[in-house]
Amino acid sequence: MTHLRAVKIGARLGIGFGIILLMVVCVLAADILISANARDAQNQGLRHANAKAVQAGLMRSAVLEGGIAARNVGLQYTTPSMLKEEEKFQQQRAKFLEAQKKLTDLGLGDAEKAIVASIVSLNAQTDAPLKEAMELVKSYSNEAAGKLISSQIDPLNQKAIAEIDKLVNLQQAAIDGLLE
Repeated sequence: MTHLRAVKIGARLGIGFGIILLMVVCVLAADILISANARDAQNQGLRHANAKAVQAGLMRSAVLEGGIAARNVGLQYTTPSMLKEEEKFQQQRAKFLEAQKKLTDLGLGDAEKAIVASIVSLNAQTDAPLKEAMELVKSYSNEAAGKLISSQIDPLNQKAIAEIDKLVNLQQAAIDGLLE
């Protein structure tokens, strides 16, 4: 203590201010590091939620376009035209399954898993009515095929779209939570 009193007042003030300045620099460096880590975590969370929303959007698009192709099956009067529309339906089904796999691979929470399971179930339920509609078209019963499509496939597609919209809303809520 006596050694510190021997130092001139200007030097003591300089040492004190130097220590305070060093502490401020350390606090600022820690703040920059913590902020950068938080920003990186937020950006990663946003990318993840956005990737899920993109896959859900692709699933929605595939269901809509597949529904149009299914409806067009019932409107065809020739087998080649019907087969062409069936091929479009199958292409959309493949797109749906690919988007569903990518979405699942991103990792899902419990609520998301339940919604995806419901969507997959609804999508699978369209197989039998579509096959039946195709058989009706092949036997030139287009009116019956159209009725079958509108009464069985369309309602399933609408339910699947409603479930996909729930999934998209979950992702939007996750994005909003990260932004807050």
